[in-house]
Amino acid sequence: MNPGVIHDVVMGTPGVIEYQAVVAHRDPEDELSQDRFVVRVAVEWSDAEGAGQALARRVKDATEVTPEIELVDDPNEIYDQRKDFKARRFVDARRNH
Repeated sequence: MNPGVIHDVVMGTPGVIEYQAVVAHRDPEDELSQDRFVVRVAVEWSDAEGAGQALARRVKDATEVTPEIELVDDPNEIYDQRKDFKARRFVDARRNH
């Protein structure tokens, strides 16, 4: 996956305030389990669920990988400018990677 493509798709979506893309094991206790791709987003959408599904389709169309969309209420959970110098947009949470 190209991080630049993901960034352009997600930040090009109206209503997205902040995001973070995470790759993790489906089963955190099993390092051989399949990977999952999660896009955590803080949004200002009235229909968050429907818009989240549309965002998942846009990311899949651009990357050929279907993400799980996790809606986050507070953008500071993803990136708090008061605590962090730089946003961590892409996180690899798998063991041994």
